[in-house]
Amino acid sequence: MPVDADRGVRKTSCGVSKGRSASPMRGRVSRHRFLEMQRARIMETAVQVVSQRGFGGATIEAVVAGAGVSRSTFYEVFDDFDACFLAVLDSGMRRSIVLMSEAYDRGASWQEKMLAGLAALLAFLDSESLLARVCLVEALAAGPSALEYRARELELLKHMVDAALARAPGGHQTSPLAAEAMVASVVGILHARLVTGEAPPFLDMLGSLAALVIAPYVDGQPRVEQINRAEQLAQVSSQQHASSRQSIMTLPNTLRVPGAYRARDCLLYVSEHHGASNRAIADGIGIAHHGQMSTLLGRLEREGLLTKHAAGAGRHNAWWPTSEGKLISDALKAMQ
Repeated sequence: MPVDADRGVRKTSCGVSKGRSASPMRGRVSRHRFLEMQRARIMETAVQVVSQRGFGGATIEAVVAGAGVSRSTFYEVFDDFDACFLAVLDSGMRRSIVLMSEAYDRGASWQEKMLAGLAALLAFLDSESLLARVCLVEALAAGPSALEYRARELELLKHMVDAALARAPGGHQTSPLAAEAMVASVVGILHARLVTGEAPPFLDMLGSLAALVIAPYVDGQPRVEQINRAEQLAQVSSQQHASSRQSIMTLPNTLRVPGAYRARDCLLYVSEHHGASNRAIADGIGIAHHGQMSTLLGRLEREGLLTKHAAGAGRHNAWWPTSEGKLISDALKAMQ
């Protein structure tokens, strides 16, 4: 994509948290961690800038002003605005795909897999409304590199749908383009709703989208049952989301026990550094022992606050906050 020195992104209010209680293991912030923190701050601000001004109206000046960083710091972490935008796109789309994949894997039948993955996507978009606009709308205006990246990520969704349809009655007889058409249809509908202002909440659309992606493969009463199930799932998910917001100050035990400052620091760090590895998190919050870091991350994962993307043998794990984890981390920031 062409580089425009005056292009930029706006600042987000979700920057580096202030006033966090000091850990006895935490010393001076290294230059590496400082730049990581600034990078996360710039990316958060970019989301707000692009979602409000559009990709064409975003400028580096707006980003650095909003993020409270210098222009030279911006260029230390990103080559140009386009690189910053691609980092935002990568973070948002990878997080959504990880959540969808995990929900999909928990489903027993092909219908459950499709519904669970779709519900996870809609819940994520509801919890990240600005990021949803960036990924679904503004990415289309961001040039060839962004479009190529977006196409590659959507290909992963197509493979999930392909795998589910292969288990559907008569699924082996479907067109090779069925999964691609289904993904394109769902993404197109979500894009249209954002553009027209008819969403969020996206979860309200789960029943209608279920009719699109599941109903063609079942007939009669089973079709009605699947659509009803989707409506019920949407209602339960919406209630859980509302309940999480109302009870956000009732912290999980992991974050309340003596010495929980490490768990809180870990959750806050991941909420600011999406996709961070075990090593990066350990360095960021001052934990020297690898085993302690793995235990802490596993505990937060079991509590439903963090989710892990295992990249495979020889590659680092990547961690993201779940929707509940993000709500709690935002509440922790507000308390500081």
